[in-house]
Amino acid sequence: MNAATVRHADRRCTVGLLARGYKLVCYNAPMSDPPRRWFRFRFRTLLVLTMLAVIGLSLYSYWADYLDQSTRRQRELLSPARGAHCTVVLRRELLDIEGTDPGRAERDGVANSVGGLFVMMNDQWIVLGGQSAGQPQQWVPREHVLLLRVESP
Repeated sequence: MNAATVRHADRRCTVGLLARGYKLVCYNAPMSDPPRRWFRFRFRTLLVLTMLAVIGLSLYSYWADYLDQSTRRQRELLSPARGAHCTVVLRRELLDIEGTDPGRAERDGVANSVGGLFVMMNDQWIVLGGQSAGQPQQWVPREHVLLLRVESP
């Protein structure tokens, strides 16, 4: 039997050749194909995409943490030894004494430097301890530092 598809009154029909003549078989389906669903995923595909997203985010998290640790390590290598005597010179524009050489200076009895024993340094602060046990620590914001002078023992 040979068959051909033809349109007949907005229906899909198949014409078949039989021994005695032609036979017309029509379906109630419309002539246009149903719209294709573009975002049709199987559960397995969804699971694979989820796993790839989790792996990608964990690699990014590991990489970002690695960069933070390496930056911290480099900063610690450049910082002075704990207990070393340090002088922190503050930026000149804080006291309106621009144009002078970087070093200790005073304006109206206020010095632009702070001295003490080095305790620690992080992203935001430099911490200096007092010369003796009774003196308090001094926390200096790093954005105000012009110069950190370390004096050898």
